[in-house]
Amino acid sequence: MRTTLVAFFTLVAVLLYVASNWWEKAWGTYDFSETSPDGCIRVDTFDPFWILPSPFHGLPHPDPQASTRWGALWEAPVFRRAYEASTGTFLGETIVYDPPSAFDGYNWGDERSIGHRVIRVNGFPLAKTDRCADEATLKRLSEYYKSKREEQRLWWEKLKPELDRREREAAQKST
Repeated sequence: MRTTLVAFFTLVAVLLYVASNWWEKAWGTYDFSETSPDGCIRVDTFDPFWILPSPFHGLPHPDPQASTRWGALWEAPVFRRAYEASTGTFLGETIVYDPPSAFDGYNWGDERSIGHRVIRVNGFPLAKTDRCADEATLKRLSEYYKSKREEQRLWWEKLKPELDRREREAAQKST
C-alpha cells in the first residue's frame, strides 16, 4: 500500500511538472512588443503563468554549458515570441528566463549572413530563419549596428576624461 502511494504521488508530481511547462507559456500574459531595427521582425514579450513561487523554477543560463540554478529568486520572468512583422508568421520563442540574470539585450542577427538569420535575446536563442535575411533588409540592420557603435564611441569619448581624472586623483591620494 505504501509503495503504491509513493508511486502515485511521484507520478502526480511528474505530471504536474510536465503540465506546468506547458501552461506557463499557454496561459502567459502579453506584456509588450518590440520591432527589430530593420522593421522586419516583431518580438512579443510575455509574463509566464506560474502557480508556484520562483524558487521552485530552475533559473536557466544563456550558456548551455552552465547548469540551471534551483532555489534562486527570479526578478522578472519572461518569455519572448518572434513573428515576421509583415505577415505575422511565427518564427520562434525563447524558454522562460530572467532578463536581469542573463546577457544584455537583443542580437538581431549577423548583417553579413545573407539568406540566414539567427536572433538571440539576452543570450537565449529566439529564432533561426531565412525570412528577413535578404541583402536590403540586412543592409538596414547593418546601418543600425553602425549607429549603435557610433553612439557607444561618443559615449566613451564623453566618459573617458572623467575616468582619467578620477584615476589621477586616486593615484595622487595613494602617494
